[in-house]
This record gives sequence, structure tokens and C-alpha cells, in this order.
Amino acid sequence: MFKNLTDFSFQRNWKEALIFYIVWLLIIVISSGLISGIGIGLLSIVGLKFLPDESFQLGAKIGNIVAVVGCLFISFIILKKKNLQTHIGFILVGLLAGLLAVFIGGFGGLIPCSYLSTLPISKGSDQV
Repeated sequence: MFKNLTDFSFQRNWKEALIFYIVWLLIIVISSGLISGIGIGLLSIVGLKFLPDESFQLGAKIGNIVAVVGCLFISFIILKKKNLQTHIGFILVGLLAGLLAVFIGGFGGLIPCSYLSTLPISKGSDQV
């Protein structure tokens, strides 16, 4: 169940898609925290000092950017690996991942990614 988490061409069932969602959500949350912490730490070394509220808000903005980029990246990697990148409907689902990530973060952005991971690999570019 956990062995195919980085195989984006693998067709998952609903249980495996739920595990995919949870694990990638944890990866996005942890990487957002690390990137925010390192970024704010480097800015304080350079000489910019933040109040705790300001650093929290900056970290939340950085985390939201990481979630949007991560969800878009995952969705379009899935589309590429499953040979679905020419189907406009699935491209819109991939863009929906980024749109949901803008408003809800990784919690919403990974829902379309999980759905895309349940699709079979397309044999031809005009099929689907």
C-alpha cells in the first residue's frame, strides 16, 4: 500500500488514493514548515527582524505558495505519467488542484491529485 507512493503512473483504488492523499499532505506540510523556517531564519540573519505575528503570517504565506506549487506539480506529473496531458478535462482537474490549494491549501489541492491517481494509463493521446 505504501510502496507505490512515488509511482505517479500507478492506478490506485480508493484506499490507496486516501493513503496517497494523507502521505503527500504530510510531505507538503512538513516541507512548508521547513521552507518557512529556513526562509525566515535566513531573513533574520540578513538583518530583517520580525515580530512573532509577522513571522507567523509570512510563514503561512510561504506555506500556501508551497502548497499551490506542490499540488500543481503533483497533478501535472500524474497527467504526464498517465499520458493524459492532452485531455482538456483532466488538465482542468489539474488546474483545479492549484485553485483549491490557493483557497484551502494542501488539504483541498490534493483532492484532485488523489482523483487523478485513480485513473488508468491512457494508451493513446486521442483516447479517453
